[in-house]
Amino acid sequence: MYIKSSNTSFCTMNCIKTIRDKLGMTQAALAHVLGMTQRNVALYERDQTVPPQVARRLIGYARSQGHALGYEDVYGPVDFEENKP
Repeated sequence: MYIKSSNTSFCTMNCIKTIRDKLGMTQAALAHVLGMTQRNVALYERDQTVPPQVARRLIGYARSQGHALGYEDVYGPVDFEENKP
């Protein structure tokens, strides 16, 4: 199961909060699982860039809880049209 709402496949504004809500966790609980502070989670939820190593830990944890999660769920969809010359 991918973490997505019934209306969209990807979060459009706040991916980390969407993922955290789907996991049913508080900021403090997610921070503990990821080995960081609650403040870090709050900053990521306010659109600070999530480092790749944090994304990998989040994806791994979500998968261990039965959620199919990928990088697009963390960073949003890739728009290949934007990358064309």
